[in-house]
Amino acid sequence: MNGHVRKRGRKWEVVLELGEQDAQQCPACVNRRGRSRRYWADKGRLAECPTCGGQLEDVTVRRQIVLPERYRLKSEADAALTREKNADLNGAFVQPDKLTLGEYLTEHWLPNLAGNVRETTLIAYRGHVERYIVPALGGVRLRKLSTTAVNAFYRELRDAPRKPRRPRRAEVAEEAQEALGAAEEPKGAPLSERTRRHVHVTLRTALNAAVREGLLVTNPASRATAPKRTNGPEMRTWTGAQVRAFLEATSDDREHALWRLLVMSGMRRGEALGLKWSDVDLRQGRVNVQRSRVLAGGKVLEHPPKTERGRRSVPIDPATVTALRAWKARQNTERLEWGAAWSDGGWVFTAEDGAPLHPGVVTNRFRQAADVLELPRIRLYDLRHTSATLALVAGEHPKVVQERLGHATIAQTMDTYSHTMPALHEAAAERLAALVDGEG
Repeated sequence: MNGHVRKRGRKWEVVLELGEQDAQQCPACVNRRGRSRRYWADKGRLAECPTCGGQLEDVTVRRQIVLPERYRLKSEADAALTREKNADLNGAFVQPDKLTLGEYLTEHWLPNLAGNVRETTLIAYRGHVERYIVPALGGVRLRKLSTTAVNAFYRELRDAPRKPRRPRRAEVAEEAQEALGAAEEPKGAPLSERTRRHVHVTLRTALNAAVREGLLVTNPASRATAPKRTNGPEMRTWTGAQVRAFLEATSDDREHALWRLLVMSGMRRGEALGLKWSDVDLRQGRVNVQRSRVLAGGKVLEHPPKTERGRRSVPIDPATVTALRAWKARQNTERLEWGAAWSDGGWVFTAEDGAPLHPGVVTNRFRQAADVLELPRIRLYDLRHTSATLALVAGEHPKVVQERLGHATIAQTMDTYSHTMPALHEAAAERLAALVDGEG
């Protein structure tokens, strides 16, 4: 590939010489200079002229491309020409075209992700693209997207009020909120830093794919000033006495066994609702996590745990085994009452007709039950945090807590529950003092 720079007005531009290339042209469509309209063969051969429908002729002509960037100094243009030549030698040259960022995201990137990522992840990506990225940057040509434009977009996200969500029949899964930054925010409030960070991750991931596909040489989002990482919604937990009060007050509720299992095992809502009786060993007192049922995009999705650590066997205490036995007996009674209309899917936690419980309904029932008792308001997901916090404060080894929660690493557990560390250090000091003083 050859090329040169030329001056147009007060700015310099780069012209790339790509040599002789095959094309099609329409004799009937002629511009003011008397040249026929051309369509390059590397973008696909056409059966007829898209403009007039006439017959196209095959030609071989010299092809030039004028890069969209303009430079104040000739030296800057020369440097850009050198970069393009080096990219061509290294096999990294990208021919500019009219593909916009919006077209790439909605017509190429998102469709290519289907089947390759979790549906909850795809739904979160699509939400970021449709609600934030395309309205602001969708019309920009992909190759003209600059780091400056991306930084301006991030400033706009920071200053602009949050766009309202489309109405949903139930709330988004708390698991998806934690992983993908879809936590609810007050209408009209500015976007949280966490949400802006996730929008950045979506844009950066999409542009990384464009680089891999040869549509970009570098990723402008990778060089942008990204929103800071945050820890997500504030963690709130109950004390042991508050947990006891809640379980005693809900002992007659049909969800009692579910509430007890969540707080005593540290399982996620979706993991508990994904349990089947074949996953539960009441004799040995163990529950095997094999799948999760979460709510995303207004529908319930079922998928396996994200990591091998997530697929785990969790021991449960005798009182929780008793609660599950009582619930199973009640469920069998409902099965007999419904007869042939019973929906037999083998699920542990079901509605009266045997259908698996809807995640959004479970969250609403938990909130209602807690509000009646006037306990501190926490999310259903905070029962998981409560379980871990109480276990660590009681002196349980962090490695055991990690395995019960299904965290990928013990570092994740320690980082999440660092607020329990002072109590652990105090307990360790007391045990060491007791050991030394006892020996003395």
